[in-house]
Amino acid sequence: MNDREGAMNTKEEQIWRTLYEHTSASLPECVFVGFNANIDRIIRVDDLPPDTFSFPGGDELRRRLDKSIEHRAAQEWFVDDPAFYRRAVDAFNAHGHTEIGGQAGIAAVHLAGMGVPNVRCFVPGICRECATMLQNRGVVPLDGTVSPPCDERHTHLVFEYGGKGERIDATTRANRFIASPKTHPGKPLFDAHALDRLPSLITRCTRGFLSGYQYLTTEEEFLEARRQLHAMRRASPSFRSHVECVTIDHEEILAMLTRWVLPEADSVGCNEQELRLILKSLGKELPPPPGGGQLDPAGLVEAVLTVHRCLGVQRLHLHTYGISVLVHTRPIHDPEGSRDALMGAARAACDRAGGDRRVLLPGIGDILRNAARSLSAPVMPGIYDEGGRMVMIVPALLSVPVRKTAGLGDTISSTAFVCDPF
Repeated sequence: MNDREGAMNTKEEQIWRTLYEHTSASLPECVFVGFNANIDRIIRVDDLPPDTFSFPGGDELRRRLDKSIEHRAAQEWFVDDPAFYRRAVDAFNAHGHTEIGGQAGIAAVHLAGMGVPNVRCFVPGICRECATMLQNRGVVPLDGTVSPPCDERHTHLVFEYGGKGERIDATTRANRFIASPKTHPGKPLFDAHALDRLPSLITRCTRGFLSGYQYLTTEEEFLEARRQLHAMRRASPSFRSHVECVTIDHEEILAMLTRWVLPEADSVGCNEQELRLILKSLGKELPPPPGGGQLDPAGLVEAVLTVHRCLGVQRLHLHTYGISVLVHTRPIHDPEGSRDALMGAARAACDRAGGDRRVLLPGIGDILRNAARSLSAPVMPGIYDEGGRMVMIVPALLSVPVRKTAGLGDTISSTAFVCDPF
């Protein structure tokens, strides 16, 4: 890097630091959240004694965890053997600590903690302990059934490793391995009882953060989810829905999600791995960059624009290490407000990650220029007018060292969505 490039990067970094210091985003009065919440047991791998994995089948869990650590790849293993999974949960019952998990649960607790006055979390089949934990954190837990929450505890195992160094690179957040049951106690759908009272469930709610659709298994269920998205919109004209994606390694389920659910939402959120899976499902997979590996920032922006066009949604948000990319269909009355919501989301993620310092990626000016190289000149920092669409590219504020990674994506997506004034 020559002196001129270094000066440009320094100037651009200062612009963004100033924006981070002076921008704020407003919160809605009422948010509806569904459908998956559970109890996460957060376990530091370094704190485990050697014999922890000595239970029947524990060697397979250890092997998968070691592979995740070796490749520094954040992974989730959906366990399809209920008996084995119960043994695994029992084996780690004395280790780590518990907190609310599941995309909906994490988002609900986070939004209530941010100060949203009324957060309603609808979780079919919610366990009693999880409902109590939500209530204790200021969330109103809702169940779609007449019967009370079940007594069986719904626990997922979250193994975290690394995160002690001061490095700032793309691997510092890829430090967790999750083991969770393949089946879920409740489908991410309203039952007949809940549908009858749907207007009262979402009244005054202008935002609905929805997740857990990976637990649907048939086309009939996906079609019902599509009908229910329509029903929510009819119940409240001001209601805007967001579907948060998750890594799905089942092509048929991903295809049904992409065909029936995602296009019916007002907003979709994903990370870079989920973005590539959606692209592939749409038959629009981009060629890898020269030499293979991950898409560079410009490739990610091109991929977001392609998915946005194919899905036809109002809003598509990509959160990835170092930057956020947001595409909005025009008209959009407050692009600065949408950009500021992304920065508010980055600050929220920093708080959750728990580091001591807040930094931008080194050379952030070059990274942003590379990401936007196929776009027209920005109309203001981070905002690009592309005719029928507005594109926002914002550098993420990063927490160093990262002490916690579970739930960062859900924190970013939920904050950016509910604070976006679209």
